[in-house]
Amino acid sequence: MANANGSAALSPLDVLTLGGVRIVPCFLPVKAPWLNPIEPKWAHGKKAVAEPERLLSADEVRTRVCDYYGCDHLEPLEQLSA
Repeated sequence: MANANGSAALSPLDVLTLGGVRIVPCFLPVKAPWLNPIEPKWAHGKKAVAEPERLLSADEVRTRVCDYYGCDHLEPLEQLSA
């Protein structure tokens, strides 16, 4: 099979075997709550916290997430320099 530009089309597996390395893709479903148990909680929390009319500041997001999940407001961790 040829592309619009006339070159031969490669299957996704062929593309992943170029260069002498073979990578077998294992595609996951879009929603997989049995693989990621926090997914349903995150989906409901995201809907409760997000506001489609405007972009929330980081402090607003942190406050809304903590209020929704009933967690303590803790200071963010500081990144140590090397």
